[in-house]
Amino acid sequence: MGYDALSAGDGKSNGTVKWFSHDKGYGFITCDEDQDYYFSVSDVHGADLPGPGDRVEFQARVGARGLRASRVNIVSRAPEQTRADDRIECPGCQRRIVPRIITNQGQLDHSVCPFCGTTVKDFSLFNILLGKLIKVVAVFVLEHPMLVLTALVLFWLAHVLN
Repeated sequence: MGYDALSAGDGKSNGTVKWFSHDKGYGFITCDEDQDYYFSVSDVHGADLPGPGDRVEFQARVGARGLRASRVNIVSRAPEQTRADDRIECPGCQRRIVPRIITNQGQLDHSVCPFCGTTVKDFSLFNILLGKLIKVVAVFVLEHPMLVLTALVLFWLAHVLN
């Protein structure tokens, strides 16, 4: 649809709401021909205001400042966008939380629950290394049980015989 057809004011178009600010009361629609149209809250028919991604039908026209949409009607709503829940469960109070990071002299120290103060994770170097050592030992024990058993028996015998 060219500008000549728009100036007559008879062009019904379909498009998708690019964005709409409820605070400012205006937004833009991208029509199916990839042109952006300005519209304000006064151009919307009905009680509901459109949101990003909503399909709309509108009257396309040329305003003083460019392409303008009027008589905007919502045809279909955009599907709801769900956000991933990146919270964890507090080991102390079992609430869903985003832990708070505590630093000590500019270094990460630990994280805590904002509700009960329970330490969620300790970032000190000693605790990190101890945790890794425990994991290595656990993996070794699981992969080589007979070797570990033999070592324990020899250690016990050496202790008993001395």
